[in-house]
Amino acid sequence: MELRNVPHSDEAEKGVLGSVLLDPSSLDRVTVDADSFYDRRHQVLFASMVEMSQSGKPMDALTIGDWLKGRGEIDTVGGYDYLVELQDSEVVCAHVEFYSKIIKEKKLRRSLIESASESIELAYKNSDDATELINHAVTNMLGIIGMEENGDSLDVLGEKFLEDCKNGEVGHFPWWCGEWTSKLGRLSTELMLLHAPRSTGKTALMLQWMIESHRGKQRTPLASIEMQKR
Repeated sequence: MELRNVPHSDEAEKGVLGSVLLDPSSLDRVTVDADSFYDRRHQVLFASMVEMSQSGKPMDALTIGDWLKGRGEIDTVGGYDYLVELQDSEVVCAHVEFYSKIIKEKKLRRSLIESASESIELAYKNSDDATELINHAVTNMLGIIGMEENGDSLDVLGEKFLEDCKNGEVGHFPWWCGEWTSKLGRLSTELMLLHAPRSTGKTALMLQWMIESHRGKQRTPLASIEMQKR
């Protein structure tokens, strides 16, 4: 069986950390968080850098080392020698955004592998209906996409969307009664997705919505997965 390395870039992670050690202002151009790093040493070190920056403390190998030593984490990041190694590494601070992009890409790949592995394990166990397994896999993938594009997981984005709906802060499309408009907000005319198990009233719901929309002189094209079947 072929052994595969987990996607990560040690060079890019060192590039970001070395850039911040050489030029602390480059931290403002870093587009990843501590969890995006693969190496545990780098996770702890970057989190400390962010915290020190927010506290307005000066950052270099010595000051960060003292900060970590005070927290009992200096050995976790490889000691003072590793900090000096990072600071003396051949990195270009101006490329910190490029280093960040590589780290983000590797993190995304690891998330995809983890999600796919979980779906495969569930499929082997055969513990759920096949449709539910597909739904689970798709939801996981959408969650990864949501985190990649917005920094939040799908459930967090969903909660925010519902809260915006309750406050009437979404879009401009009215529902067919005031109560629903108040609860669901005003959805835009661009796209609306209804996803639920079979025979739960999706089609009836859409037809009601379309009838009332047409009465208001608004166009509502409809596409259903069922319509694509022969």
